[in-house]
Amino acid sequence: MFTNQIKTVNLDGISDFQRIDSELRTLIVTMAGSLPGSRGFGLSAAFLSDLPMDAISAFAEELDEKCEEFIPDISISGVDFDAGTDGSISVQIYVERRDGI
Repeated sequence: MFTNQIKTVNLDGISDFQRIDSELRTLIVTMAGSLPGSRGFGLSAAFLSDLPMDAISAFAEELDEKCEEFIPDISISGVDFDAGTDGSISVQIYVERRDGI
């Protein structure tokens, strides 16, 4: 998945959203276990072999869990996927402040 196919949507008017967007993209493109010193950072590829709807759900759930740990000031409110006619997939991620932050 390439970061130019990811669009993040700021639902709460988060003032430092450029930083959040950058951190979120880094989290998404990093394979869990690949970062020395922080092996838990990143997403697993386990959901890639799931059926499309299951993969979307697993991706959104894992992303929110990882945000809670690594980007604790936000939560993932929703994720939409759009498959292009050329086989590409674009992702729209809805981000909001985590309750209590």
